[in-house]
Amino acid sequence: MRAIKLLFVFMFVFLLTGCGNSANNAKIESTPSVATHTSYVVSSEVEKNPLMAKEKYNNKVITVITKPEYIGKSLNDEFPYEVWELKGIKSNVYVRFFFTDKQKDSITKLNAGKSVEIKGLVTRVDANYVDLIGCVVTKNN
Repeated sequence: MRAIKLLFVFMFVFLLTGCGNSANNAKIESTPSVATHTSYVVSSEVEKNPLMAKEKYNNKVITVITKPEYIGKSLNDEFPYEVWELKGIKSNVYVRFFFTDKQKDSITKLNAGKSVEIKGLVTRVDANYVDLIGCVVTKNN
């Protein structure tokens, strides 16, 4: 039974991340978020109970309300742009958002310190980071 669940998770992640960047963004945009929280809430949940947070968010599409302070290049070739909120996080867990080349225009319009909603697929939840890939800006205030 566990093997079947893992197979379905793998297939879901593959469909969202393995089919080309434009397909990734379209699938993430059309997939409903399982949660919408501020980056502070997400990082606090991970800090309080990492196992529960991993179960809740990993391999799921979520929307995060954040005030980005770092908007720039990443070291990831598939997702070459990233956004971070640094000062607003009151824990040691950082929420990072990774974008494709197709989303470059939307992130160049972001203003540091201004609230924005970002939707993406969570691929990492650990004691230091929550990573969302294939991100799309859903609301730029």
